[in-house]
Amino acid sequence: MSSLPDRRADLPQPSIGQISTLIRARTRRPSSVSPDHPSIVFFGFARIPGYEPAHVPVFFKLFRIELQKRALFNELLGHRVAQACGLPVSQFVCECVCPREVVPLEHLSYTRRATLKSPFISGVASVDADARTPMQSVRDNGNQTINTELWLWPYLPATAVVDELLLNLDRHLSNIHRVGKREFVLIDHERVLGGLEWDLPTLSKRTKQLSPANYVATFIAEDAPPDVQGETMRLAQAYAERLQFTEASLQMNFSKFDSQCHQESGTTEAVVNLLNERCKLLPQLILQHMEYRHLLRGMRHEH
Repeated sequence: MSSLPDRRADLPQPSIGQISTLIRARTRRPSSVSPDHPSIVFFGFARIPGYEPAHVPVFFKLFRIELQKRALFNELLGHRVAQACGLPVSQFVCECVCPREVVPLEHLSYTRRATLKSPFISGVASVDADARTPMQSVRDNGNQTINTELWLWPYLPATAVVDELLLNLDRHLSNIHRVGKREFVLIDHERVLGGLEWDLPTLSKRTKQLSPANYVATFIAEDAPPDVQGETMRLAQAYAERLQFTEASLQMNFSKFDSQCHQESGTTEAVVNLLNERCKLLPQLILQHMEYRHLLRGMRHEH
């Protein structure tokens, strides 16, 4: 990836619903995807409306056809919320379509239920082509230097709090790209809101509960220095007191977003209202993560 041109500084911020077109792709992770995995990622080049030159390096994520509508909604909304909170995320994320022949034949099973007459497949494209060390797993590689860099990363506490807010089930440490010394970029929002198969009644209940898989909060509670843990709690309190999402802060029109993400009218507004209510619970929820992990750590030390 280091040989790819870095055009991040030149890329425009797309409007919600902008569609790019994938023109060339190679498989990104063929061996790691189980048959029941909800998505598969390709690396390639896309044409983006209004941008010249048109060939921009992107990651293109293709979802199982029955999950496409929720996946598009989750990816775009999760990305916008993280941006609104000031987190370093991919340059932008947008809907992407590509001709069927671009996708390697062994992965066309992801579209087997699609209308066979359609020559195109729809997915999500993200531009983060300067990630020089993609898919960096901090915990798995056992590199203490990288661990220390992550502890000192100023966005780590905010990431834990925003992932709790979004009920993100998939912000494991492999979904944090290391792009330079003490520099990281957050990727992948398909499993916010508790996953891909939510509905509003279920989501309403979930937003009142502790996130079952806040990996960054766990990492902080188990391994980070006390000052990082304290900053995480302080930030949770600040978010609870001040953070409220609106059409203006998210730079989106809720009705148009419903239509562009193929959702029923009123879905986006209802979800955002639930997130605003969940903000008030953030101090309590983050504290539960910290106390639970401390309890487990104490039990391990006793034995």
